[in-house]
Amino acid sequence: MEETSRFTGIPAYMLQTGKQSYQSNEQQQLDFVTNTLMAHVVGWEQEWSHKLLSTKQKAAGDYLRFNVGVLLRGDNKSRAEFYAKMVSNSIYCPDDCRAFEEMNPLPDGIGAEFLVTKNMDSLKKVLKSGTGKG
Repeated sequence: MEETSRFTGIPAYMLQTGKQSYQSNEQQQLDFVTNTLMAHVVGWEQEWSHKLLSTKQKAAGDYLRFNVGVLLRGDNKSRAEFYAKMVSNSIYCPDDCRAFEEMNPLPDGIGAEFLVTKNMDSLKKVLKSGTGKG
């Protein structure tokens, strides 16, 4: 198995050798994605962008990109805590988080508004009212 691992670049734990803890596997998954898989992914992105996009699309700045973030997802609790921090700090809007989770946006564009930590109101309402109380 070790020779197969070295030849393919697939970590030994993925070939079901030995016993590692969940945390150890999580770190090894991160290492595999960043140090093995990304080298291939970047090459595929460049080649497919070159071959599949028209000259007009390339000139407009279009490109193809793999979402490897899906491979790097942690457990549900960690993701929920991360999203909560990103939304409460107005880095992501709720619809951004829903998109990362392959969910549809909230109806009527309400999830597209950025929230601010003061009373968790939308930034637009806080700026409009001037009081910070929505």
